[in-house]
Amino acid sequence: MDLTAIDNWDIGALDATESSLTARVDALTTVQADLASLARLPGWDGEAAATARGAYGMTQDEVNREAVELGAIRTLTQQTIDAVTHLKAQLAGLRARASADLMLIASDGSVVDASFAVLPTDPVALAAREAVKRELHDGAHALIMQAFDVDSDGAQVFSSIAAGTLQADGATDLTSSLDAGSRLGELSAPYPPEGASPQQIDAYWDALPEAQRAEMIAEHPTVIGNLDGIPSVARSEANISRIPGDREHLQALEAQLRAELDSNTFGGWASNDDAGLTLVRNKLASLDAIDQALRDHPEALLTVYDVSDHERALAAVAIGNPDTADHVTVTTPGFDTTVHGSLTSMVSEAAVLNGEMRNQLDLEGNVDDTVANVAWIGYEPPQSSNRPGLLDAVDGIGDVLSDDRATEAGGTLSSYYRGLDAASTVADPHISAFGHSYGSLTTSEALQQGGSEVVDDAVFYGSPGLNAVAPSSMGMPYEHVWAIDADGDMVTTAGHFGPFALFEAGPYNNNFQQLSSEAGISAEGVLRDGSSGHSEYTRSGDNGMLRTSGYNLAVIGIGRPDLVMQ
Repeated sequence: MDLTAIDNWDIGALDATESSLTARVDALTTVQADLASLARLPGWDGEAAATARGAYGMTQDEVNREAVELGAIRTLTQQTIDAVTHLKAQLAGLRARASADLMLIASDGSVVDASFAVLPTDPVALAAREAVKRELHDGAHALIMQAFDVDSDGAQVFSSIAAGTLQADGATDLTSSLDAGSRLGELSAPYPPEGASPQQIDAYWDALPEAQRAEMIAEHPTVIGNLDGIPSVARSEANISRIPGDREHLQALEAQLRAELDSNTFGGWASNDDAGLTLVRNKLASLDAIDQALRDHPEALLTVYDVSDHERALAAVAIGNPDTADHVTVTTPGFDTTVHGSLTSMVSEAAVLNGEMRNQLDLEGNVDDTVANVAWIGYEPPQSSNRPGLLDAVDGIGDVLSDDRATEAGGTLSSYYRGLDAASTVADPHISAFGHSYGSLTTSEALQQGGSEVVDDAVFYGSPGLNAVAPSSMGMPYEHVWAIDADGDMVTTAGHFGPFALFEAGPYNNNFQQLSSEAGISAEGVLRDGSSGHSEYTRSGDNGMLRTSGYNLAVIGIGRPDLVMQ
């Protein structure tokens, strides 16, 4: 199977086949009606009548068997038409893009430069060209895999018919036989390729026709909801669909643990049931927080969701659609952040940041630009509170003095960044990475683990330190990395993680550009309150406007560092 096979697929022949099948179904309908009339002839009794009715029964069985086969083939043909039409359109789009960049896509999906192309000598431009080649290759390869899957499904249906094994138990008449056959003839949506990059996952999704995308969302939401490279809208639909079932399961588990504790003479001292009950209740509270955030912000998208695989719930909520936004920010929080305790406030702050970014774009005359802001709690930050017991709280203090959780989460966050970029319908979305407190360390790790390939700007605020000497250690240019330290923020002077400190005792070192958190007047003449302590950076001031630090995040988020307050 290669791209030539997609080119050669004849939609006209498939349409003719579908028309012929429909005509055959109409003929079977007439046959069944005639047979039924014959069997119901009034006053016809005796041996001849019995023989005729027996013959009718055999003939009806034959009608049913043929109807199953016709139903399967007709559905297979209809869905193949849709799939092939989609494949041809996607292939045409890839070829148009390749042509615009003076490239050619071979039948096996490989991508080469056109013979007359003049290659850039600048390393950055050359790297960008190679990135386009990889994207085209991934897209073409996904189309080939999808075409192979469609062909395999068709071969399986026809093999079953030839072997006489395509049967539908319980089908008793033409209608039920056609319906049963229709289900047997459906194309199956292929699973995403294992170990694929976010870009390859995006190519896989693009290759699927709408019906198969809907099937994956409906039948495999746990696969789709947290898979980087799947569009945010599809992820959100899959994730939201899981909430009722998860709530029911957790409520049953809560009742079970409560009953076990009530029947235990020593309460929870001799078991882990008490800690388990606390964790289950926290997850139920997390579901409440997610529901509340989605109610408060109907346009929000739930792009990360997990209440099963970790000690605490994970979630990420986007205000605005990252799939179509020109500017996307991702905020990663730190120490003591939980979904049940922090998500609603983080999402509200994301909504305020969203409004400020759109306002700044309007002021600059960029009224058509769109923005999206993600509150990302896609990992388990260290905890001092929110732990089941005293010793666990001590462990949480130990976690925050280590970079282990940040290092582990860095890969997850990096993949999320790259998934946003891959799934975006914007040619080159402007992505900003914001990290607060311990989340700044996690953000730094994400940039070092490949996130800098797609992230344009990064801001660290309220940070105790990073495992990076300079922006270049994260793969970022100096001009695109900033830090903010508010007055009275004891975290920024409490120490550092890893071998290098971002902040020294006193002024910033020279490794990162400094953004102000002091009160002042922003470029458009608005008075901005200053922020103090560890938690005011993204909150509005007394006048209802974002503080200086929040304003600075907004203008960085739209790619206008010339507007920052320093």
